[in-house]
This record gives sequence, C-alpha cells and structure tokens, in this order.
Amino acid sequence: MITFVNTVLVSNLKAENIATAAPAACDSMNAVSTDYGKFVIMDMDKGTFVTAADAKKADRIKIGLVTNKNTVRRGPKDIKYLPIIKWSNVIAMDAIKSVNASVYPTGDAETEDTVTIDFSKIDAMTLAKFAEGGKRLIVRLTFKDLPTRYRKWTESYEYVTEVDDTA
Repeated sequence: MITFVNTVLVSNLKAENIATAAPAACDSMNAVSTDYGKFVIMDMDKGTFVTAADAKKADRIKIGLVTNKNTVRRGPKDIKYLPIIKWSNVIAMDAIKSVNASVYPTGDAETEDTVTIDFSKIDAMTLAKFAEGGKRLIVRLTFKDLPTRYRKWTESYEYVTEVDDTA
C-alpha cells in the first residue's frame, strides 16, 4: 500500500498528450520545446521512449514531464538544446495494480468553487448576539476530494462580527 507520494507530475495539457518519442530539441537555450507539458514514458530496460501501449509490455518504466527549461548537449560537431525532463521513480510493472488519470473539467468560464453558509436554522437569539459585534465565527472546511489525505485536509476561516451584522 502506498503511504506517501514523493513526486506528483501535473500538466496543464489534456491526458491524451503523451509524447511517443524523445522530446523535440530547441533552437536556443531560452526557447521552449514543442513538447513542453507533455508526459513521456521510458522503458528502463531498453532505455528508449515508448508509447503508453508499449509501456504495458515493459518490465520497468519511468514517467516524466517535459519542462520549459533546457540543457546543452555538446557533440563533436554540433550543439543541441534538449528540454529537461522531471522524472518519477522507477516503476516495476508488476507493482501496478491500476492506473488513474484525472482531467480537471474546464469550461468557457472557469471560476473558483464557492461555499454558501446557511444561517436559516440559527435561532433569533443567537443572531441577535452576532449583531452585537465582537463575536467570532469560525468556518472549517474539510476537503474530501484529496485521495492522499482522505478527510484530513481542512482549512479554517475566522470572521469577527461587527455591530449590526446580519446573516
């Protein structure tokens, strides 16, 4: 059982954007590769980049994310600017029980989530106390959509009421 995660690779591209070959080289040190943000898979036994379908046949793989930074590789006759890849640990294929890729739902108008607090079930006497001012309200949110910290990730927000505050 996995009890912690060392590296999380996140891309802003859709899940189907997995490079099938080595990432494209750049023209200069400051240029960004056309494969920036794509995932790459390397067969550790062969030392080659493979597709997702071919990765199922491998014994050990590494998953990488192409970054926007480059490194210089000097050859006897040329200079190449290769993108730096952020790699995962080596993964033995027999250790994989399942694979899950999540895609954040996007739309035309991306907005932050909002939370609405309902004061309709609070009695009038308590609301009158809040209206006096100087009373602390603390709202604690428990996030249930983080699988690595199930029901343990909380955020607390505090508000001190002012005179004549209403719900």
